[in-house]
This record gives sequence, structure tokens and C-alpha cells, in this order.
Amino acid sequence: MGRISFSWLFPDTSDSGKVMLRICELVFNLNLMWPCRESRKILLTSCVVTTLVNIFVFYGIFRYIVESINEFDKITYALFMILLPVLPLLKMPVIACKSKEFKKLINQICIEYWPSDIMDTTDKDGFKGIYTVGFVVIGTLWFLGFLFTTVVWTRPLFFSEKTLPLPSSYPLGWLNDSTFWAFFTLQAICIGFFIYVGTIAADFLILAVCLYTANQFYILQQCFLVYNTDAMAEVNKKLRVLDKEDMRKYYGYTEKEYLVRCVKHHAMLLRLTKDINKAFSPIELGHLFITILGVCLGTFTLSNQDVESFLRLLALLYTIGFTFQLSIDCVTGNELFYQASLLPGCLFQSNWRTLADNELRKDVMFVIQHTQRIPQYTAYGLYDLNINSYIKVLKLAFSAYTFLTNVSTISKK
Repeated sequence: MGRISFSWLFPDTSDSGKVMLRICELVFNLNLMWPCRESRKILLTSCVVTTLVNIFVFYGIFRYIVESINEFDKITYALFMILLPVLPLLKMPVIACKSKEFKKLINQICIEYWPSDIMDTTDKDGFKGIYTVGFVVIGTLWFLGFLFTTVVWTRPLFFSEKTLPLPSSYPLGWLNDSTFWAFFTLQAICIGFFIYVGTIAADFLILAVCLYTANQFYILQQCFLVYNTDAMAEVNKKLRVLDKEDMRKYYGYTEKEYLVRCVKHHAMLLRLTKDINKAFSPIELGHLFITILGVCLGTFTLSNQDVESFLRLLALLYTIGFTFQLSIDCVTGNELFYQASLLPGCLFQSNWRTLADNELRKDVMFVIQHTQRIPQYTAYGLYDLNINSYIKVLKLAFSAYTFLTNVSTISKK
């Protein structure tokens, strides 16, 4: 039997970063929200439709909260669910409004990033394990989202009276026997299509871009390590093929040419990291507050002894999902900082001390000093995306949970 080829789906399977971006494109195209599409009108139209539907769902849940203001457990459950339409309202408009920035960013990544096999270490590439973990994390998030969506869809079937998937209240006359299934279908589509597919696609885009950028710092480490060695000449030949800038003035001095290429690539990565921060900062800042509320309300519902089994399962999936969402951003941010921090040591460990040119040795020392500028993923510079920030957010969520539990105890008394 012949071997099945998926080359049409993933044209460059040797580069995990490009594979991730290709999957992102396929997923985003399901809801017509891929920022790199040629027709921006389609993207904006899809964003408007998604936003209007989620505002409608948000309105129904908000009215339910107002009407149940004296019932603490009902309010908690409604607040728990009102965060669902907030997720696409947070992410989709940002992607649509900043589509030009995202398009430019992704095009630069596809064109300017060096391929992972530039050092001929594909089989022993230490970064492949990190890509594997990334795929596992996003796959787990997809699976949890699927389970959550299925539970929300099927939960109304276990009630004797007709209920919508989400706790909702609409003005008199809006919801009746003739409109019930239209409202049910609208909420089901909103949960399964806009919330599930759209928001996780945005998380996948963040993961792909951030991991791919961290991988470039890893590749640059390997290039620095072979500086002024026999392997450097072979790598430099490959870089000449990739480089679109005319550097023939350095062709007679390979050590200088190679160093200039590495320095320019490092400068490009620093610049692109700033562009990534500008593009993703609105989403990252929203993730911070959403995660605190999501983990707090999900844990509170999970710890409530009076809730039904369905709701307990929902709360478990909900809490894990929100925890995973922010972990993607913080872990990739931590990885970028770590890989970039190794650059000075890698260049220092290279064979630069045997260079005959004293001026070039001085240039190398300057580059070592320059690479000590470590980039960091941030949300508007207010907080850095790393493991320390992630732990602080979880601690803050736990404090909010403790406060909510105390309020619940007082209200029951």
C-alpha cells in the first residue's frame, strides 16, 4: 500500500514553526478570521457577525444576573458562564482591527526567519521537544473545549422543562415555543463555533508565533557556537542563499560576513519581538483578568457541595481550560527569555579568541555585550509573560476565590 502524503496540507513539514502557522491558518479559515487573507472585507464582516451574536448572548446572561441578584449561587453560575461570550469579544475584534499588523508580522516571520535545519541538526534538534509539548498543550485545550461544548449542549436535555444551553433571560415575548429552538441553535453555534473554534484558534496563533520566535534564538545560539570553525563556512553558504541583502563586500572575509549576518538576524528578532508585543498586548491584558475571574469562579463552583454533577464537570473543564490559556502565553514567554539569555554565553564559548584580526575580536566582544539585551513578551509593559507572572496570577485568583467563599458563607447565614 502506498504511503499517504499530506504535503498539500503542510508543505514544509521539516519546520515545526511553519507547520504551526499553517494549522492556524486552516483553523482561522473555518470562521473567516485569518488575518492574512487577501480580502479584508470578509474578515471584518465575520468579526461583526461574531461580535453581534456574542453581544446578544452576553445580554441574555447579564439580564439573568440582574433578575437573580438575591440568589448568590445563581449569580455565581451566571458570572461563571458570562465569561464565555467575553472571550471572542476580547480576541476577535483585536485580530480584525489589527489584521494589517498581524499580516505584516506573519509575512515577516515566514520570509525572514531562518529554517530549523540550517545547522543540519534536524534529528537532534533540542527545540523539537518544545514544539511537541506545544502541540500536546494546544491539543489538550482543543479536547477540553470539545468536552466543555458537548456538556453545555447536552445539559438542557436532562431537564424536564425547556432550557437554553446558557443561563439566559430575555424580555417577555422574545422567548416562546416558536422562537425557542432558534435561540437554542444560536447559542449552540455561538458556543461551538465562535467561542470554541475562534478563541482557541487565537491561542494557537499566540503559541505558534511565540514558539517560532523562541526557536529562532535557539538557532542563533547554534550559529554562534560554530563561529570561526570549519562548520561556519558551510552554514554561511546556506545563509547566502537565504539572505536577500547584498553582502558581497564581505565575501572575501568569511568571519566578518558571518558575524554581520548573525548580528542582523538578532536585531531583526529584537524588532519583531517588539512588534509581537504590540500586536498581542490587548489580548494578553484581557487574558490576565479573564484568567483571574475564570479560575476563581470555576474553583468556587467546583468546591460548592450543592452543585449537580453536570455543573461540577463543567467547572472542572472550565477551570483547567482557563489555566491552560494563560499558561500558553507565560510558558512561551519564559522560553523566549531563556533562549535569548543563552546567546552571550554561546558566542563567548565559540572560537572567537583565535581570530587574527584584533578589530574583529573587539567587534565580537561588542556583540557579546549587545546580546545581553534580553527581550521579553509583555502586555503593554505592565507585566511580563513568564512563569513568575503566571504563579502570581494563580495566587491572585485563589485570593479572589477565598473572598468569594467567605461572602457565600455569610450570605447563607
